[in-house]
Amino acid sequence: MRSSIAMGIERRTRMLILCCGMVMLNACVKHSKENKDITLAEAYAPYFDIGTAISLHSLNNETEPLLRKHFNSITCENEMKPIEIHPEENTYRFERADSMVNYAIRNKKKIRGHCLVWHQQVPDWFFYDEGKTASKELLLKRMKEHILTVVSHYKGLVYCWDVVNEAVDDDSTRIYRPTLWYQIA
Repeated sequence: MRSSIAMGIERRTRMLILCCGMVMLNACVKHSKENKDITLAEAYAPYFDIGTAISLHSLNNETEPLLRKHFNSITCENEMKPIEIHPEENTYRFERADSMVNYAIRNKKKIRGHCLVWHQQVPDWFFYDEGKTASKELLLKRMKEHILTVVSHYKGLVYCWDVVNEAVDDDSTRIYRPTLWYQIA
């Protein structure tokens, strides 16, 4: 267990690195009167995309114009997670995620797929078979089928995927999270 002092130092170090990075990035942008109204996406286009995680709610409130103006890449916050897209073994529900992808297409934004495998927001049926823990083979079969179906559905529309999200444990004494994915497979 890390001490609160060590955690405070780590937090300050991360914040310092973040601030220094922002200063350096700002220095890369040419400053002039002509680019006074330049968007974040335009300012950093030569270097990298400017993305944000959004939900369907974000597209229907006062933040949407800001999203449309400043970002050139969006990530579905929850709409592509297994519990949303694949709530039951033989049921896929793409409507909510499709709405996000259609928004991205209409507004000329790239879309990042998030996420195919995660330790949270996964329906229980993935891990169980007739009331018992699923076998490794069955779990891997279900995972493969899920990944292939979702990625095929968005082929040519999603430019990259977060395939496995947050597999490494926050607890520094362990490498992997002690999840059902890890325990079974």
